[in-house]
Amino acid sequence: MKKITPKFIIGLLFLLAGTLILMDKQEIIQFNYYHYFVTWKSFLLILGIYLLFSISEKIWGVLFFALGLILIFPSFSPIVIILIGVFLLMKPKNTEKVFNKHEYRNNTEIEDIAIFGGNQKIFPNKNFSGGKLISIFGGSEIDLRNATLNEGINYLNCLIIFGGSSILIPSEWNIQLEIIPIFGGFADKRMKSPNAKFNNNDKTLVIKGVAIFGGGEVKNY
Repeated sequence: MKKITPKFIIGLLFLLAGTLILMDKQEIIQFNYYHYFVTWKSFLLILGIYLLFSISEKIWGVLFFALGLILIFPSFSPIVIILIGVFLLMKPKNTEKVFNKHEYRNNTEIEDIAIFGGNQKIFPNKNFSGGKLISIFGGSEIDLRNATLNEGINYLNCLIIFGGSSILIPSEWNIQLEIIPIFGGFADKRMKSPNAKFNNNDKTLVIKGVAIFGGGEVKNY
């Protein structure tokens, strides 16, 4: 069975949307797709689905999905509110995680979520292998200067929407930026010493993702 990932869910949504639009164009059904798809309300719905399947703190995905659902279908709002209450009551306490610099000491990956707020975290571990950074109307500063990079290619996935991320990384690390900027940007601003000894290609950190009306930077100071 195919593993359910954010990429799979988003692809499925595009497939469904394309099918409905095609059926509308062929006059098989009447579907006012602009009313449902081309709005900021549908963006909240898709963002909620993405967060549900991409981060451990499911509550953010639930809240964004519920908000989009209520705005698109106001008559369903009582049912949605009740379901949110049921979700919060049934959510096991041991699944809730609060990340700080102490908890990272036994992990090789980082997960940072900054929504309508900001975080400042230190990752002191050996064999850093990537993780996830999400900034939505918020920002974060992640300090990796005391970490060492894992062997091979490591991926740090970023989702930045009206926010920003600053990542402190040693000058000698091999970095590849694969951020898609949409009215935003992401830059490597490290000050590189001419005497610095760079890692070979056996250790690479690929920073990938999307920056929408937001951005970030990699620096070492």
